[in-house]
Amino acid sequence: MLARYWKFGIVQLLEFLREKLPLSETHMESFIYGAYTLTSLLLEDVSAFAAVWEECLGDLARYLYGIEQNDQSKKDHWRGVARKWYCKSVEESGGVEGRLLHHLGILAKGDVCLQLYYFAKRYA
Repeated sequence: MLARYWKFGIVQLLEFLREKLPLSETHMESFIYGAYTLTSLLLEDVSAFAAVWEECLGDLARYLYGIEQNDQSKKDHWRGVARKWYCKSVEESGGVEGRLLHHLGILAKGDVCLQLYYFAKRYA
């Protein structure tokens, strides 16, 4: 059920909107903010699936990081938010989630040592 929430409720629409960028940027941003709010509420109310909600929040923040082009401070903010959620999720999983480490490596853009650390740890 949780995978369906993410795949059919969020990702399909985000990917559709991403294909229509830059025309769809406003709609995509509004949708992401709504999905982020809903997922935050699910994290509070259905904490049994906290790891899933944290990863979803990281993914949504990463989408916002990816589409922000005008304001570097906003871009950096969403990169930090995504890193926070992914680090929390990795910490709770004991560091065994390779895809989260991969996402952290991508978000470490500009810091070659940190990127190497995350990408190497992913395959360790």
